Amino acid sequence: MGWREVVITAAQVIVGGPSTAGTGVFVYDPTVATGNLIASITDSTTSPTGDTTLVGITSYKKGTSAHVQIINQDVNIQDEAGRSWTIAADGTSADLVILTPGGSKMFLAQAGYWVPLDPNSSVPETWHALTPSGSWANVTGEELECRLMPDNTVAVHGQLTIPTGVTGVANTITVLGAKYRPPNRNEPVTLTENLASSPFTGTTHIGLVRTNGNLDIFGAATNGNTLSVQIRYPLDGS
Repeated sequence: MGWREVVITAAQVIVGGPSTAGTGVFVYDPTVATGNLIASITDSTTSPTGDTTLVGITSYKKGTSAHVQIINQDVNIQDEAGRSWTIAADGTSADLVILTPGGSKMFLAQAGYWVPLDPNSSVPETWHALTPSGSWANVTGEELECRLMPDNTVAVHGQLTIPTGVTGVANTITVLGAKYRPPNRNEPVTLTENLASSPFTGTTHIGLVRTNGNLDIFGAATNGNTLSVQIRYPLDGS
């Protein structure tokens, strides 16, 4: 195969043929030779010079495994160390999906904000109901919920009616699921006790999210008052 410098100007270029080795468009630099492939448009896995190619539209970094591949609705990126990322359009959620080398998945919602993967499934994260412990009871319309956030923190939101017996020692409000618990240390948080009616005066309490999932409140609290929970804590604390 020789080398010629040719300039082609055309209103239409059509490339077709059977799905065999070497079918497609192949770009080389500086010469047409094995190892010099820098781009291809093909459904073949081998170039005319014997280079391994990827199906679709691909840009290659010579001498390495690094490449960017566009195939169907996916963009696959691999660096020189073999680490791979995928950016894809999710036909189910209608979100843009980012898959990292570590296997983590993140969704970019149509509204323009990031949503992490539900840690217990393969769909975007949503709010999950929490069950109050003991005699704690949800305030109607403000039920206790939690969700994983894009920055690897957990948000917990809701209001509960304080039961009798909250006397000052640790009292468990709810127990968080395994994937929402801080793995390495207990996380202190601030909880607010409010009067159930006007003037809704508030008193703060120390809370603790434990590695076993318990969300505990400390300090005596008055039966019938409302406990407001609006907290966020990290999952990567050490």
